[in-house]
Amino acid sequence: MPLPIGLAYDAAGHAILDPDAAIQGAVRHLLATFEATGSATAVVKAFRAAGLPFPWRHQKGPRKGEVDWQPLRHSTVLNALHNPRYAGAFTYGRHREQLLPGGWRQRPAHLPLPARRWTNQRRSAP
Repeated sequence: MPLPIGLAYDAAGHAILDPDAAIQGAVRHLLATFEATGSATAVVKAFRAAGLPFPWRHQKGPRKGEVDWQPLRHSTVLNALHNPRYAGAFTYGRHREQLLPGGWRQRPAHLPLPARRWTNQRRSAP
């Protein structure tokens, strides 16, 4: 399965944030706008009102792997919001974990960390 836009493979084959700052910024803006509005439709409207395009990567053909920019579509927002790879790369470290007996880890929803304490390092997406 190909990586979603915003992620890329490094030389060792690990999934990392795309080194292109514009692509990273577009994905971060999509996620932040959804967090602020709570609506995929509102995200699309915000991008269109600001005249912001969104990147997409060609998956086949002679331009395979190349990135183009186009108006953000509702289906693109939904795909991003439901893609577990974004959660691993863009939200890692936002909640604290508790170590339970037997080595199990629990991440209670009621223990979010303030943004200043989020993990700064990149984590390979699953």
